[in-house]
Amino acid sequence: MHGEQDHGDPGANSQSEPGDALHRETGDDAGARKNRDGNGANASVGTTNSNSTRNTRRSAEQRLLTTRAIHEAELTIADVWLRYFSFSGAVAEYEVHAYLQGLINLPRLQRDLLAQAVNELIDEQPDPRRAPSDADFDDLPGDDLDD
Repeated sequence: MHGEQDHGDPGANSQSEPGDALHRETGDDAGARKNRDGNGANASVGTTNSNSTRNTRRSAEQRLLTTRAIHEAELTIADVWLRYFSFSGAVAEYEVHAYLQGLINLPRLQRDLLAQAVNELIDEQPDPRRAPSDADFDDLPGDDLDD
């Protein structure tokens, strides 16, 4: 990655390296950006509208909750990325890490694929250990002892 790239606006810099999905856009983000001034430049820099403000908040909240879920489930970034990549995720592991730290943003599709990967990995985990009550020991074989 180059030091002059704007990490807060994916697609703002048209000179991305091959395989560097940081600056690729997907879905309606690319079309909307291209239609702002006809040539693909981001004409809305410095202006805000309710949709972009709402999308920014949703993106930040999604990142925060995804990061929290990964931490609480004790997942590794490598495991998350591998699952995400298996869903045709388009960004590299280091970009996922940067996104989770709030250093870059990802397009909506990539964020959703990442969330799906995290949720599947969480679903595959065994149930957390629970503290047993005395009644839980009633069904154990060889438990003929009474207090």
